[in-house]
Amino acid sequence: MQTQGHYVLNLVLLGKTIAPKHNIAITIGAILPDIPIFVFYLISKYMYNMSEAKIWGEAYYQPGWQNIIATSHSIPIALIGFLVCWLLDWKWGAILCVSMVFHCLLDLPVHHDDAHRHFYPFSDYRFYSPVSYWDINHHARIAGGVEAALVLIASPIVMGLLKTPYTKGILIVIDVVYILLYGWMLGINVLNLKSLKTWGLILLALVTPLIIFASTSKEQSLKKFQYYKMTLWNKLSNNKLR
Repeated sequence: MQTQGHYVLNLVLLGKTIAPKHNIAITIGAILPDIPIFVFYLISKYMYNMSEAKIWGEAYYQPGWQNIIATSHSIPIALIGFLVCWLLDWKWGAILCVSMVFHCLLDLPVHHDDAHRHFYPFSDYRFYSPVSYWDINHHARIAGGVEAALVLIASPIVMGLLKTPYTKGILIVIDVVYILLYGWMLGINVLNLKSLKTWGLILLALVTPLIIFASTSKEQSLKKFQYYKMTLWNKLSNNKLR
Protein backbone atom coordinates (compact mmCIF):
# COMPACT_ATOMS: atom_id res chain seq x y z
CA MET A 1 0.00 0.00 0.00
CA GLN A 2 1.17 3.51 -0.72
CA THR A 3 2.52 5.34 2.31
CA GLN A 4 0.04 8.18 2.08
CA GLY A 5 -2.75 5.61 2.02
CA HIS A 6 -1.50 4.22 5.33
CA TYR A 7 -1.73 7.73 6.77
CA VAL A 8 -5.37 8.15 5.73
CA LEU A 9 -6.60 4.67 6.67
CA ASN A 10 -4.73 4.55 9.99
CA LEU A 11 -6.33 7.85 10.99
CA VAL A 12 -9.75 6.39 10.24
CA LEU A 13 -9.08 3.09 12.01
CA LEU A 14 -7.43 4.58 15.09
CA GLY A 15 -8.45 8.23 15.18
CA LYS A 16 -12.15 7.35 15.29
CA THR A 17 -11.74 4.61 17.89
CA ILE A 18 -8.97 4.29 20.49
CA ALA A 19 -6.92 7.43 19.80
CA PRO A 20 -9.11 10.39 18.80
CA LYS A 21 -6.62 12.97 20.13
CA HIS A 22 -3.34 11.46 18.98
CA ASN A 23 -3.07 12.34 15.29
CA ILE A 24 0.69 12.84 15.44
CA ALA A 25 1.37 9.42 16.98
CA ILE A 26 -0.91 7.76 14.43
CA THR A 27 0.73 9.68 11.58
CA ILE A 28 4.29 8.80 12.56
CA GLY A 29 3.38 5.15 13.14
CA ALA A 30 1.68 5.00 9.74
CA ILE A 31 4.69 6.46 7.91
CA LEU A 32 7.65 5.17 9.93
CA PRO A 33 7.82 1.61 8.50
CA ASP A 34 8.38 2.99 4.98
CA ILE A 35 11.08 5.53 5.90
CA PRO A 36 13.94 3.01 5.36
CA ILE A 37 12.64 2.40 1.82
CA PHE A 38 12.67 6.13 1.19
CA VAL A 39 16.25 6.42 2.51
CA PHE A 40 17.28 3.40 0.43
CA TYR A 41 15.89 4.99 -2.72
CA LEU A 42 17.64 8.33 -2.15
CA ILE A 43 20.99 6.66 -1.52
CA SER A 44 20.68 4.30 -4.49
CA LYS A 45 19.44 6.98 -6.88
CA TYR A 46 21.50 10.01 -5.95
CA MET A 47 24.64 8.60 -4.32
CA TYR A 48 25.16 5.57 -6.56
CA ASN A 49 23.29 6.82 -9.65
CA MET A 50 21.48 3.52 -10.13
CA SER A 51 18.77 3.08 -12.73
CA GLU A 52 15.19 2.44 -11.65
CA ALA A 53 15.47 -1.15 -12.89
CA LYS A 54 18.59 -1.81 -10.84
CA ILE A 55 17.20 -0.08 -7.75
CA TRP A 56 14.02 -2.14 -7.58
CA GLY A 57 15.28 -5.27 -9.34
CA GLU A 58 18.63 -5.79 -7.57
CA ALA A 59 19.63 -3.31 -4.86
CA TYR A 60 16.30 -3.51 -3.04
CA TYR A 61 16.84 -7.22 -2.41
CA GLN A 62 20.32 -6.95 -0.91
CA PRO A 63 20.39 -8.64 2.54
CA GLY A 64 21.45 -5.51 4.42
CA TRP A 65 18.59 -3.36 3.16
CA GLN A 66 16.15 -6.23 3.46
CA ASN A 67 17.00 -6.66 7.15
CA ILE A 68 16.51 -2.95 7.82
CA ILE A 69 13.18 -2.91 5.97
CA ALA A 70 12.10 -6.12 7.71
CA THR A 71 12.84 -4.54 11.09
CA SER A 72 10.66 -1.52 10.38
CA HIS A 73 7.87 -3.79 9.08
CA SER A 74 8.09 -6.33 11.92
CA ILE A 75 4.83 -6.98 13.74
CA PRO A 76 6.59 -8.64 16.75
CA ILE A 77 8.96 -5.68 17.18
CA ALA A 78 6.06 -3.22 17.04
CA LEU A 79 4.13 -5.32 19.58
CA ILE A 80 7.14 -5.43 21.89
CA GLY A 81 7.37 -1.65 21.57
CA PHE A 82 3.68 -1.40 22.43
CA LEU A 83 4.14 -3.59 25.52
CA VAL A 84 7.09 -1.52 26.75
CA CYS A 85 5.16 1.73 26.24
CA TRP A 86 2.12 0.29 27.98
CA LEU A 87 4.21 -0.81 30.99
CA LEU A 88 5.72 2.67 31.15
CA ASP A 89 2.24 4.21 30.88
CA TRP A 90 3.31 6.10 27.74
CA LYS A 91 0.10 6.24 25.73
CA TRP A 92 1.55 8.30 22.87
CA GLY A 93 4.27 5.71 22.18
CA ALA A 94 1.80 2.84 22.53
CA ILE A 95 -0.49 4.37 19.90
CA LEU A 96 2.47 4.92 17.57
CA CYS A 97 3.34 1.22 17.85
CA VAL A 98 -0.26 0.17 17.23
CA SER A 99 -0.27 2.37 14.13
CA MET A 100 2.87 0.56 12.93
CA VAL A 101 1.11 -2.79 13.40
CA PHE A 102 -1.84 -1.53 11.35
CA HIS A 103 0.60 -0.46 8.62
CA CYS A 104 1.97 -4.01 8.47
CA LEU A 105 -1.47 -5.60 8.43
CA LEU A 106 -2.54 -3.39 5.53
CA ASP A 107 0.64 -4.29 3.63
CA LEU A 108 0.23 -8.06 4.01
CA PRO A 109 -2.41 -8.64 1.31
CA VAL A 110 -0.93 -6.35 -1.37
CA HIS A 111 2.73 -7.35 -1.78
CA HIS A 112 3.85 -10.10 -4.16
CA ASP A 113 7.52 -10.16 -5.26
CA ASP A 114 8.43 -7.50 -2.70
CA ALA A 115 6.67 -9.13 0.26
CA HIS A 116 8.05 -8.11 3.65
CA ARG A 117 9.18 -10.40 6.47
CA HIS A 118 6.51 -9.25 8.88
CA PHE A 119 7.57 -11.69 11.62
CA TYR A 120 11.27 -10.82 11.62
CA PRO A 121 13.53 -11.54 13.54
CA PHE A 122 11.66 -14.59 14.83
CA SER A 123 10.84 -15.85 11.36
CA ASP A 124 11.90 -15.10 7.78
CA TYR A 125 8.48 -16.11 6.47
CA ARG A 126 7.06 -13.95 3.69
CA PHE A 127 3.46 -14.02 2.58
CA TYR A 128 3.62 -13.75 -1.21
CA SER A 129 0.19 -12.40 -1.93
CA PRO A 130 -1.26 -13.10 -5.39
CA VAL A 131 -2.21 -9.41 -5.39
CA SER A 132 0.11 -6.41 -5.68
CA TYR A 133 -0.83 -2.78 -5.15
CA TRP A 134 1.65 -1.60 -7.82
CA ASP A 135 2.49 -4.51 -10.16
CA ILE A 136 -0.04 -4.69 -12.99
CA ASN A 137 1.04 -8.30 -13.61
CA HIS A 138 -0.51 -9.17 -10.25
CA HIS A 139 -3.89 -7.45 -10.41
CA ALA A 140 -2.64 -3.95 -9.49
CA ARG A 141 -5.39 -2.34 -11.53
CA ILE A 142 -7.97 -3.98 -9.26
CA ALA A 143 -5.98 -3.63 -6.02
CA GLY A 144 -5.06 -0.04 -6.86
CA GLY A 145 -8.68 0.78 -7.56
CA VAL A 146 -9.81 -0.73 -4.26
CA GLU A 147 -7.06 1.14 -2.39
CA ALA A 148 -7.91 4.44 -4.06
CA ALA A 149 -11.62 3.90 -3.37
CA LEU A 150 -10.96 3.17 0.33
CA VAL A 151 -8.83 6.30 0.67
CA LEU A 152 -11.41 8.48 -1.08
CA ILE A 153 -14.28 7.03 0.97
CA ALA A 154 -12.32 7.50 4.19
CA SER A 155 -11.29 11.06 3.36
CA PRO A 156 -14.48 12.82 4.57
CA ILE A 157 -14.13 11.05 7.92
CA VAL A 158 -10.45 11.97 8.15
CA MET A 159 -11.30 15.56 7.22
CA GLY A 160 -13.38 15.74 10.39
CA LEU A 161 -10.44 14.53 12.48
CA LEU A 162 -7.96 17.07 11.14
CA LYS A 163 -7.68 20.32 13.05
CA THR A 164 -5.91 22.70 10.69
CA PRO A 165 -6.42 23.89 7.11
CA TYR A 166 -2.90 22.65 6.33
CA THR A 167 -3.67 19.01 7.06
CA LYS A 168 -6.97 19.26 5.25
CA GLY A 169 -5.18 20.67 2.22
CA ILE A 170 -2.66 17.83 2.36
CA LEU A 171 -5.52 15.33 2.43
CA ILE A 172 -6.99 16.88 -0.71
CA VAL A 173 -3.59 16.64 -2.42
CA ILE A 174 -3.36 12.96 -1.44
CA ASP A 175 -6.80 12.30 -2.93
CA VAL A 176 -5.90 14.04 -6.19
CA VAL A 177 -2.64 12.10 -6.45
CA TYR A 178 -4.49 8.81 -5.89
CA ILE A 179 -6.84 9.64 -8.74
CA LEU A 180 -3.93 10.53 -11.04
CA LEU A 181 -1.97 7.41 -10.12
CA TYR A 182 -4.93 5.15 -10.70
CA GLY A 183 -5.51 6.85 -14.04
CA TRP A 184 -1.88 6.09 -14.88
CA MET A 185 -2.46 2.43 -13.98
CA LEU A 186 -5.36 2.36 -16.39
CA GLY A 187 -3.18 3.81 -19.13
CA ILE A 188 -4.20 7.44 -18.75
CA ASN A 189 -0.62 8.67 -18.53
CA VAL A 190 -1.42 12.25 -17.55
CA LEU A 191 1.84 12.87 -15.70
CA ASN A 192 4.05 10.69 -17.92
CA LEU A 193 5.13 8.69 -14.88
CA LYS A 194 7.63 5.89 -15.41
CA SER A 195 7.46 4.27 -12.00
CA LEU A 196 4.59 4.08 -9.53
CA LYS A 197 6.99 3.31 -6.70
CA THR A 198 9.21 6.25 -7.57
CA TRP A 199 6.28 8.67 -7.66
CA GLY A 200 5.02 7.34 -4.34
CA LEU A 201 8.43 7.97 -2.77
CA ILE A 202 8.63 11.47 -4.25
CA LEU A 203 5.20 12.22 -2.83
CA LEU A 204 6.32 10.83 0.53
CA ALA A 205 9.32 13.18 0.53
CA LEU A 206 7.08 16.18 -0.14
CA VAL A 207 4.18 15.32 2.12
CA THR A 208 5.77 13.70 5.20
CA PRO A 209 7.21 16.88 6.78
CA LEU A 210 3.98 18.77 6.11
CA ILE A 211 1.84 16.02 7.61
CA ILE A 212 3.92 15.82 10.79
CA PHE A 213 4.08 19.62 11.12
CA ALA A 214 0.41 20.18 10.47
CA SER A 215 -1.05 17.27 12.45
CA THR A 216 -1.07 19.49 15.54
CA SER A 217 -3.69 21.91 16.76
CA LYS A 218 -4.15 25.28 15.10
CA GLU A 219 -2.57 27.05 18.09
CA GLN A 220 0.52 24.82 18.00
CA SER A 221 0.86 25.30 14.25
CA LEU A 222 0.70 29.09 14.65
CA LYS A 223 3.30 28.97 17.41
CA LYS A 224 5.60 26.92 15.17
CA PHE A 225 5.06 29.35 12.30
CA GLN A 226 5.86 32.34 14.53
CA TYR A 227 8.96 30.59 15.84
CA TYR A 228 10.29 29.79 12.36
CA LYS A 229 9.44 33.31 11.15
CA MET A 230 11.33 34.93 14.04
CA THR A 231 14.29 32.58 13.56
CA LEU A 232 14.46 33.43 9.87
CA TRP A 233 14.11 37.16 10.61
CA ASN A 234 16.93 37.03 13.18
CA LYS A 235 19.22 35.28 10.73
CA LEU A 236 18.46 37.84 8.03
CA SER A 237 19.01 40.71 10.48
CA ASN A 238 22.34 39.29 11.60
CA ASN A 239 23.46 38.98 7.99
CA LYS A 240 22.51 42.60 7.32
CA LEU A 241 24.51 43.78 10.36
CA ARG A 242 27.56 42.01 9.04
